[in-house]
Amino acid sequence: MKLDQDLDNISDKALLTFIDLDNLKFYNDEYGHARGDQLLKGFASQLQNFQTKDLFVYRIGGDEFAILNHKGVLTEIEQLLETSIENLIKQDFAFTGASFGSALRNEVENISALKHLADMRMYENKQQRTKLNTQKKVSQ
Repeated sequence: MKLDQDLDNISDKALLTFIDLDNLKFYNDEYGHARGDQLLKGFASQLQNFQTKDLFVYRIGGDEFAILNHKGVLTEIEQLLETSIENLIKQDFAFTGASFGSALRNEVENISALKHLADMRMYENKQQRTKLNTQKKVSQ
């Protein structure tokens, strides 16, 4: 996998972010798989708009993506994701979002631990977002 190859050559300041696109199943179930595919392609396209020599985007399977930021700037990733989701919402994907988790290379001993930490943080973020969305629905 290209991501694994690229991770072999990163500096201690590099940042790995795993992203899970929210509500793909909803679009597949409610509007058909063609609409779900449009969501995936649209999200990938949005992310690729931000790709630079220091920031690389990867689709790692299904509705999961990764970003490798060689500069290690988390605020760049947060802004990139916010802008990407806002643009998807404008394209009539009102129920989409993205859960993500990031880890710096210097936080861990090896690449395997880096991937594990980013993955754990992504799932923690997804659980928090799900809980928050459930609370919003209950209070409405």
